[in-house]
Amino acid sequence: MPRLKLAAVALGVFGLGYFVCRVGDGLVYSDEERVADRFHAAAEAARARRFSDLPGFAKLAEFGLSASGYGSRHSFGAGDEAKVAERAADAARHAAVETMTTTASEDDVRVENGRAMLRTMLLFTEGGQRYRQPVRVLFRKSGDEWFIAEIDLAGAEEAFRF
Repeated sequence: MPRLKLAAVALGVFGLGYFVCRVGDGLVYSDEERVADRFHAAAEAARARRFSDLPGFAKLAEFGLSASGYGSRHSFGAGDEAKVAERAADAARHAAVETMTTTASEDDVRVENGRAMLRTMLLFTEGGQRYRQPVRVLFRKSGDEWFIAEIDLAGAEEAFRF
């Protein structure tokens, strides 16, 4: 009987410890989660064609923004908010932005010294075909917030059907 009580106590302590860890994990909003959520919000703004919202995901005066892919590279700095929105709208004319989704999660993010690299796939449909486009996004931290500093449609010429 004492062994049964000891086992029950041990199981209870383990269960309580597990519960505390799970609740604690749910209360902590990690940088990786913040970055993934910020990326999803930017992708949703693009998908919904709210291009004027996109400069708010970068901090042009502090970090600037560079975007590359499909053989071109664009750089933006302080005061270029309208140019960012205009370039995004122009690029969206050539892509199936309305169908774009992503499965980015905190597992796709690496954080180090105020910088975070997110690597994921953009999924979209164009001309009846489904495609995956690798993308790398560099984020920089200012205060408690993360901002997009670089976007690279990695291997853009190699977007592939699935």
